[in-house]
Amino acid sequence: MSLLAMTTAFANPDGVLAREAAALAALHPGQSGVLLLDTGIEALRQRDALIEAAARTIDAQYYIWNSDASGRYLAARLLAAAERGVRVRIILDDINAAGRDEAIARLAAHPNVQVRIYNPTAARQGFLRLVGFISDFSRLNRRMHNKSFTADGAVTIVGGRNVGDEYFDLDPEMNFRDRELLAAGPVVSDVGAGFEAFWNSTWTRPVESLAAADGELDILEVLTAAVGEVTALGYRVPDDLPGEVVARTLPSLLWAPARLVFDAPPTADEIEASDAAQPVAQELRRVVAGARREILVESAYFILGDESLEQVARLHSAGVQIRALT
Repeated sequence: MSLLAMTTAFANPDGVLAREAAALAALHPGQSGVLLLDTGIEALRQRDALIEAAARTIDAQYYIWNSDASGRYLAARLLAAAERGVRVRIILDDINAAGRDEAIARLAAHPNVQVRIYNPTAARQGFLRLVGFISDFSRLNRRMHNKSFTADGAVTIVGGRNVGDEYFDLDPEMNFRDRELLAAGPVVSDVGAGFEAFWNSTWTRPVESLAAADGELDILEVLTAAVGEVTALGYRVPDDLPGEVVARTLPSLLWAPARLVFDAPPTADEIEASDAAQPVAQELRRVVAGARREILVESAYFILGDESLEQVARLHSAGVQIRALT
């Protein structure tokens, strides 16, 4: 079997996480349950709980996964899950992987862990990596900003946070203010389909095809050190992680119609078609065009071109109130 052999996500029908999520979904036909994760500490705690509650699979997809305290902690927790038999798959964008291939390969050396890198450069670090980016800019500028964390195909976290101290309110000097949704129900299958699109993309490479592991990991030693690091930064590991999800998180979900919109990885032909509007942009245009009373925008990146400015003017003239926080 080749390194790029196709694989498919599967939900765990036996674990308590999938069982409880399915029972709740059955009470709300056609709807998905969502919970707003508004603080970094809560976002880390929910990932922590999902890792511990997972019985069969964890799929994680991130633009950035830092090698800081929280990054090492979550990696160690995933290793511990893999050690008890959970299959762990991770997709990372290459933009943040420079110089870390061997360390990432060491994580993927566990038999239950697979890591793939999206759209990697041929040269892995230093000046040659920069040259490669410049000479092949149209391809390498296509980055993967998607972020998801899914346990047993039953509960997922999607939204703005990458993995790093500044995303989880643990950086002593500067923290980002992002927002995410934890979700259960039918929309989780949509998130899984998005993960598979990138996992099986021709632009995604197994990390072991880029570098060899630089030694073996002592899982207990790594986890103990990581717990000490995040504890020193103010994170308290919950006493009953699986109970956190089942007893507190799932019962607090708000059930409503939901669907996922995501930009799939480009085909070879689409690499040059950089002016084509992608699905997320198209959906935003549709939603904005349908506004009748009010549009609220909260975004770190709020850049309007001429066409968008003209549309805003038309909406304003039609009496639509527009407020933007950026």
